[in-house]
Amino acid sequence: MSKKQTIESAKKKNTRQINLTEPWYVRYAIPTLALLIFAVYARSLSLGYTYLDDTVFMFDKAPENEHLSNIFKAFLEGTFGVKDVYYRPLFRITFIFERQFLFLFPIEDFAVNAMRLAHVIEILLHIVSVALLFKLLQKLSFSKSSAFIWSAVYAVHPVLTMAVAWIPGRNDLMLSIFLISFFLHFFNYLESQKRKDLIWQFIFLMLALLTKESGVFIPFAAIFYLLIFNKKNLLNKNMFLIYSVWLIELVVWFFLRQNIIDPKQINQSFNETIFTAIERVSGLIQYTGKIFLPVNLTVYPTIADTSYLFGLIAIGFLIILIALNKNRNWKMILFGLGWFILFIFPFFFVPKKINDALYEHRLYIPMIGIILITREALPFIEKFISDFYKYIIGALIILFSIATINYMQYFNDEISYYTKAVKDSPSSAYATKMLGIRLVYKSREKEAIPYFKKSFEMDTTQMYTRYFLAKLIYQKQKNYKEAKRLLHEEIKLSPTFTENYLDLAFIAYMENDYTSLIYNLKKVIELLPEDKMSNNNLLKAYLDTKNKKEATKQIDYMRLKGIYIDQEIVNAVNKLQDTF
Repeated sequence: MSKKQTIESAKKKNTRQINLTEPWYVRYAIPTLALLIFAVYARSLSLGYTYLDDTVFMFDKAPENEHLSNIFKAFLEGTFGVKDVYYRPLFRITFIFERQFLFLFPIEDFAVNAMRLAHVIEILLHIVSVALLFKLLQKLSFSKSSAFIWSAVYAVHPVLTMAVAWIPGRNDLMLSIFLISFFLHFFNYLESQKRKDLIWQFIFLMLALLTKESGVFIPFAAIFYLLIFNKKNLLNKNMFLIYSVWLIELVVWFFLRQNIIDPKQINQSFNETIFTAIERVSGLIQYTGKIFLPVNLTVYPTIADTSYLFGLIAIGFLIILIALNKNRNWKMILFGLGWFILFIFPFFFVPKKINDALYEHRLYIPMIGIILITREALPFIEKFISDFYKYIIGALIILFSIATINYMQYFNDEISYYTKAVKDSPSSAYATKMLGIRLVYKSREKEAIPYFKKSFEMDTTQMYTRYFLAKLIYQKQKNYKEAKRLLHEEIKLSPTFTENYLDLAFIAYMENDYTSLIYNLKKVIELLPEDKMSNNNLLKAYLDTKNKKEATKQIDYMRLKGIYIDQEIVNAVNKLQDTF
């Protein structure tokens, strides 16, 4: 063996010896993190439906999910409807693929299997995301031990429970995977200038944009990194080529999204937008408190009902600890702060009427920025190998794991979810109303009435409260005048809610008002053209009013739609005298 080969062999041996001195959980970091995540989130496999968007994608859109051809359609429609404010096609597509797999199981077990499969996917996505974070932190100068510590804390942190245990939180998990993959290849390209890294970062940027709107801030975060750490490459000729491709991707995404935007849902004045953004600045303090002192977590947090105390305490201690660290890296602190603000930024501008909650799943990506800042406040964490810090960190991870497992109980079903929401956010008219609605669907109508009353007192613009008050109180009291007044007011707020017209039709029938009965049944059929009950009831109304002309038209319409018609009714219509 040559001298050169001997040296190389010795280097390899020494490397192996160094690796063997690492604790087993650091040496096998990714499998350890995966086991930790599964141990904590296995509880989610038994969770039910919260009825906060999860049933939209798994039940309401189930017919669409059955057909693989709808994969292409997902790129041309909004997330919740054809026209929407949210454009997240890759998120939608995951449910189409899930449905194909569910065809392998008996249809009678669909609801249970669908939820279990969805949660398995959430856990797997979280594992992949945390594994990539472990790699990213090492790229950002964290030692392997330090990267493992922070990844483990992140993996089980209670504030991220909603992102993993709540099915629509999948958005954030997917975006995290694509975002971190983008930065890994971006950093690799800056180091090696390899073309494959260049291509992969372009691919991951586009995947991120098609997953969630927050992906639009990825190029800005990358430029911010160059501005702080790598100014010499900021105006490099090759970088201008990269900027051009990023810009093209953003333009393509913009036009795809513009095609599905519903202007009615984002109809908010400039002054309202600015006022909302200023009002939500205080939410940053509350979000920070939830990260450092996760003791006031809740499923539907609002700024009004969330304490500032924990956030102010956390920020105060963070500043003191950073000041005490003489070797602090101001560049890393600045980049971490920029990362946090950039990826929490969309929260400031979501119109109140669409979403006014301080949802914790939004912290899934911004929290990485907090990790970068906190590392500079706790330099001793690099000494993880020592027994003292090992026990402290281990205890913290165990404590966070227990808190996360306990927190998951509130995602168990819709009653648990909204009861927690109302308890912790008593000023939320929306949460109060939703608890009432879910109680109604559980046949607990008497319990529901006080929640509708309270919601209506807090906010008269809440949709559906008038409908349920009319149905549960005034219709049962046969106070049809008040019921009709509330239903007509509800129609102004929710004109496409068919239950309004069905209840007005019922009242019209009870009052023998066939003009109103026919009008409201027609409105239902406009919204639900193939609704069997409404079509048959309209036909019977024409028969009762001896309107042969309209009855005949209705029979033809029902036959065209393939709706069953009782032959006796057809015979009765034929016996009517012609009307002119």
